[in-house]
Amino acid sequence: GDSGVILEIHNGTEATGVVEAAGERLAPLRYSTILQTEPSGVDFENTQIRVGSEALSAGNRIHDLLGKGTIIKDEYMEKQQIIVIIGKDLSVALTGQS
Repeated sequence: GDSGVILEIHNGTEATGVVEAAGERLAPLRYSTILQTEPSGVDFENTQIRVGSEALSAGNRIHDLLGKGTIIKDEYMEKQQIIVIIGKDLSVALTGQS
């Protein structure tokens, strides 16, 4: 299953609170989660869900809960690792901030 999934949520926007909001929305999945709350300084228009080779099904679950995000399989990541980079498309949906 997904018991070994390690989820990192990064802020790809200037908005505050988006990482925490995404973390709350994904909490029911009970993945081991790391929140990187500081803004990246780079604005991502679209949310990315980067997944390791064995984390695709977990990535799909995250996508379903967030309602947005492009799933990108990344062979260089740990097999069970997922990095979500919150983009502007999701920051508005999560916090109402553009």
